[in-house]
Amino acid sequence: MSAQLHGFTPSAFPRLKRCLGALVLPTVDEELPQMTRGTEGHSYLQRIANGATPSESLAKVEDEWREDCAAVELGALPPLASGLAEVGFLLDVDAGAARVLGANQTREGVKAAARDGETRMLVDWLAQDGTGGVVLDWKFSRSEQIAPAARNLQIRTYAATALLAYQWEVVRYGLIRVDGDRPRWDMAEMDWLEAQDVLSEVRELRTAGLVAVEAYAKDGTLPPLRLGPWCDWCPAARQCPARVRGVLAVLDGSAGRAVAGMREMSPEEAGELYSRLVSARDAVDTMLGDLKALAKQVPLPLPSGKVLAETEKSEASPDPERVVGVLTRLYGEDAARHALIQPTPKTSWAHLKAWGEAYLLAERQRASAGTVAVELRKMLESAGAVKRSTYLAVAEVSPESPRLTGALAPELPEEN
Repeated sequence: MSAQLHGFTPSAFPRLKRCLGALVLPTVDEELPQMTRGTEGHSYLQRIANGATPSESLAKVEDEWREDCAAVELGALPPLASGLAEVGFLLDVDAGAARVLGANQTREGVKAAARDGETRMLVDWLAQDGTGGVVLDWKFSRSEQIAPAARNLQIRTYAATALLAYQWEVVRYGLIRVDGDRPRWDMAEMDWLEAQDVLSEVRELRTAGLVAVEAYAKDGTLPPLRLGPWCDWCPAARQCPARVRGVLAVLDGSAGRAVAGMREMSPEEAGELYSRLVSARDAVDTMLGDLKALAKQVPLPLPSGKVLAETEKSEASPDPERVVGVLTRLYGEDAARHALIQPTPKTSWAHLKAWGEAYLLAERQRASAGTVAVELRKMLESAGAVKRSTYLAVAEVSPESPRLTGALAPELPEEN
């Protein structure tokens, strides 16, 4: 079979070995926060491999991930400039051949260069090593679900493909866990015979994928859908019937009945139920997020008569500088200093409540901590030590709420 499978790349192989759903179900291309961390980390190391100094490369990292990249102990990595970064390859498993596109490739560029039947990939870093080579894959994810290099089909495919493309006699390959601590190396070695075993494994997985795609196109038959940790990285997770069934099981009470009777369940059955409930919980959170995003565009009528919509909310928070000024005048500098969250010049209502319990409650023998907190807040508000801000948030509100933003609530059909 010679055809192109959408999403059939080595980075997806560990997941596809467990579930082929993403090859047939609609997918959503999105970058999750944990994925953005990895993207920034890979780019940071790529720039250094291309000749930038660590400080020059670090300056181009997004603020949110700069600290993580700065924590990478570069001395524990190979000399990055001695190799090539983001090397594009195309593998024809049927022909047992591979071709290299060069360094500093992009996913889009490799995808555009792929011929029918070729599997595309980007290798993080590689270098020539005598009659062989070294292939490395950076792992910025903190997940413990990543299989060791010797059993990880992703890095094994990278290694076999590089060996074929460069005609190496042997290739050392590995996963380098770059997770903020000292990088951890997980290395293995492969020769030509072992590379053929990898090709057979990839060929078998690809054949299974093509069969699944053909069956789905013919009559909608889905391959077995298996829930597990790999679902967190699946681009088809939002459309997956298995996850939806898990949600429905929670909504219609069947999961609740199962929990009620868990004493009659075997440990294996209980473990399976736990995994399904966790997956259902994740799916519910995803669906709620999608619905809230939709509610920003148009209010959603709810059975209660309210609407889910974007609304303007206000927030009152203590102004640290003014709070200290007011409390210094009333209770002295030392007491006022403890109204701040040390060592930062910040405070909060929760912190001020605790401060009131420590400094004011003794003076008010019959007052409760709650009463003292309310009086303290009123006093600070009247003294102008509270700042007010507004922000937009999705919430359940009345259709007539003056704080609704954007589109008006949709009109309901008149009853006959």
